[in-house]
Amino acid sequence: MDKWRINGSSIRKGLVTLVILFILSATLWEVRFYKKAAEMKQYNDMLNTDNVKLYSINESTITQSAMTLLPIQSHGRLSCTDESCSNLLSTSDSKILKQCAQHASKRGPIDPGKCKFMNGKDRQPIGLTSFPGSGNTWVRGLLQQVTGFCTGSVYCDADLRRHGFVGENIATGSVLVVKTHRSSFIASKSHSGKSKSNFQQAVFIIRNPYDSIISERNRKLSKHISNDMDYVSRHVQTVGAKYFGDNLEWIDFVTKELKGWQKLIEFWLDWGQTHPLLVVQYEDLVNNTSRGIDVMLRFIRIQISLEDIRQKLSVQFNSYHRKGHGNFTHYTTQQISQVNDCLRKTQEQLMRTGMDTKYNLYVDKYVRHYKT
Repeated sequence: MDKWRINGSSIRKGLVTLVILFILSATLWEVRFYKKAAEMKQYNDMLNTDNVKLYSINESTITQSAMTLLPIQSHGRLSCTDESCSNLLSTSDSKILKQCAQHASKRGPIDPGKCKFMNGKDRQPIGLTSFPGSGNTWVRGLLQQVTGFCTGSVYCDADLRRHGFVGENIATGSVLVVKTHRSSFIASKSHSGKSKSNFQQAVFIIRNPYDSIISERNRKLSKHISNDMDYVSRHVQTVGAKYFGDNLEWIDFVTKELKGWQKLIEFWLDWGQTHPLLVVQYEDLVNNTSRGIDVMLRFIRIQISLEDIRQKLSVQFNSYHRKGHGNFTHYTTQQISQVNDCLRKTQEQLMRTGMDTKYNLYVDKYVRHYKT
């Protein structure tokens, strides 16, 4: 009898302990949740206020040093010791930089570029995300042209590295933004080393899938048709009508890419529920490039006057901007119906979650009733 009394007492004590641990765990989770919500509100308030403290860039700061864009901490400023400020890179980033350059040099001469790295010690990496064929490389070029700072990528694209994108495969705060087309994870691993990114905020470029899928088809086929073609030419090259329409590979390509486009939107907009996310529509950026770049720079807390941006973009960066897709029909009637269905379903999902109004995003405007 005493044995059962002792065991019963132990069980009661164990249950009480479990209840206490559960309450403590729930309390800690709630504290973290509200802390994150408060941080998001503070960040959004900061972006919306006229008194937001943005960090100015002028020619002297670009020339003298690539300083951190966050408030200077106790370690102080670090000065450039070379033209690209590569001394500001961490040991691991320096190794990745060298390995990617070695890989790129196998394709031919490397353009040293004119951009500078940043002091990324206290600066989190900022994502520049998009579906392939949505102008990511074009935007990177614009940002480098306006700020003078290098942009990075989770990839080591040898041809981009050869043509002035010095920050290829750097995915830390040492670059202005980090390119990615990925949706299922943030970290990356490449043949030239390991480069992990834990984005705390991101710019997401969305383009009409009718156009982005054609652009990606052109890019991939141009690369395979002529491996000897200069990369810039490949990136803006278009291929003939035989690769579209009733072409079986094209039919499969559209189905696969359409799923990827939809998945990417769902992933990043969901990610934006707990992180600062700026959604930029490619078509708006093309129509008013200077204003679009201004909005991006304000989001990542860099201030350059709109007048200066327009002046810097007076010589437009169009090296990676394809002009048209060719004067022929790309999509069959069945494919148009397929894309339209995807657009409508995506819009319904945006409306259910309230993201259509939050991001002023109405993808059903891309619905077509004719061949292009």
